[in-house]
Amino acid sequence: MNTSSSGAHGTSSHNTSFTSRQSIKRLFRSTVTPSDRPIIEQFVKDAEKELMGYEAEIVFLEHKRDGLKKKLVQYRSLLSPIHRLPPEVLRHIFTMFEVDYCSLQPPIPAPAIAVAATCGRWRDIAISAPSLWSRIAVEFIEWKKSYHALVPLTQLFMDRSRESPLELIFNFEGLDVLPVELVPSLENLVQHSNRWRNLKLWCIPKQILVHEVFKSIAGHLPLLANLLIFGPCGERSSTNFHCDLFGDCPNLSSITFEAFNPLRPEIPLPTGQIKSCVVLNSSSHDAFMSISSFPSVERIGIQWCGKHAYGGEHVMNPFVKHLSITAAQPDEAYCAFKYSTLPQLTSLEMSCTTGASDADIAWKDWDEVHVADFFVRSACALTSLSLQYVPISDDQLLHFLRLMPSLESLQLEESTNSQSNRTITGRFLNRLAIDYQDMSPPFLPRLRRIKFIMHEDGLVEAVLPKTLASRWIPDDQYASEVGIDCIKSIDIVFIAEDERPVDALLLKLQWMSTVGVWVTVATCMSVKTDDMDEELEREGNHNTT
Repeated sequence: MNTSSSGAHGTSSHNTSFTSRQSIKRLFRSTVTPSDRPIIEQFVKDAEKELMGYEAEIVFLEHKRDGLKKKLVQYRSLLSPIHRLPPEVLRHIFTMFEVDYCSLQPPIPAPAIAVAATCGRWRDIAISAPSLWSRIAVEFIEWKKSYHALVPLTQLFMDRSRESPLELIFNFEGLDVLPVELVPSLENLVQHSNRWRNLKLWCIPKQILVHEVFKSIAGHLPLLANLLIFGPCGERSSTNFHCDLFGDCPNLSSITFEAFNPLRPEIPLPTGQIKSCVVLNSSSHDAFMSISSFPSVERIGIQWCGKHAYGGEHVMNPFVKHLSITAAQPDEAYCAFKYSTLPQLTSLEMSCTTGASDADIAWKDWDEVHVADFFVRSACALTSLSLQYVPISDDQLLHFLRLMPSLESLQLEESTNSQSNRTITGRFLNRLAIDYQDMSPPFLPRLRRIKFIMHEDGLVEAVLPKTLASRWIPDDQYASEVGIDCIKSIDIVFIAEDERPVDALLLKLQWMSTVGVWVTVATCMSVKTDDMDEELEREGNHNTT
């Protein structure tokens, strides 16, 4: 009975719908009367209702489609190689950022925060890696409008770094005094001074260095190994300035600073344990007054230190093994050779650059007098030499190299601003080659590692590969008899805009790679002076290095 009723109702509804459609079609062919309007309005309402239903269903399906697309992207991402890396490998990659790039700078998130915000897995790995949160660089002036926001951020890094040793860079440029609003952030960091391992204090005025907030670090720096400290450009500490923050640092072995800015030689430092000392932007007198206060130093760096001749006792240090000189003026280049004697020196690096525009370079010519006197006086056996952009001719370099018969490693870098080589010429390479028929003592018999950054200058065709090949001696017994070491490493970088010199030299040296010599050949783009100046200005010049 129910079935029959249902069937009858369905038939009736179908007939009504059919009749309605027929009625509406009729209206399109006749005049619409007032009695027809209710019927038409009903059709409109029914159609609109049905349309809204379809639109709602379309929106629903679009949401389902979009959701499925997102899931599909997520599912496919699981197939990417990054998801096959074990957590410990990812953790190692995440912690490879240099501290200089771990800047807390609004609105750019620090690498640790960016990694933790990427996905759930990366967040878990980031939080489980304390060393990722242990490197912090803060340029305080960047937080001037929101000092309060730095407080929870520094606390977050201290909490998540747990017990890891800390690497910190504090840049006070633009600040003459310490704003009260900055004190809570510094307190968060100072409370963990027992974990400070590397500390860089850029442009820190005397007033800030002696501020109450830093007093608690004195005697609480057990891990501090490396200290860099510069005062504001042009500031010079007065004789009555006193700072006793770093006198008790049992592990401090490396210090980089501007002499008298802000530290003076009489400021307490564990001078007897310093092994590495770099002095920048100082007079010769101030630089060597400071260097002479470190009796056990083994590595000395002198960068842009000249003028005002040193008037103290000649620096005679029996422990220095490495000397690095960066200069833009002649007096900056030779002051170390004039005022010191280093009998144990084995490694020398020299670089001619301002750190900014090369137009400011006044060191144009090589003066071997002070250099030769230094080597005769020191009687040192140099095993490693690196010259970058140094204004020395091929003939002058040959005379220079005769002072170091024990040399094992030679690195020469020509200027990218010139069109040809000043030092690495055919004449130089021919002299560097070993002539086994020559009965005279061999030139640089101990040389095993060569790195040249040079212009091609037509040297690839014959001279360069011939010179390099001449220093390969496969027979150890024969090498011992003739007193010449076999070449072990060759690294050639051409200052060029195409790969043709690379391909040509690799073809000629391919056999050396097969017999165990480490051969690397590459190119670097020639840099226009204007482009280089703009880039270096962004990085900073030698007054702020």
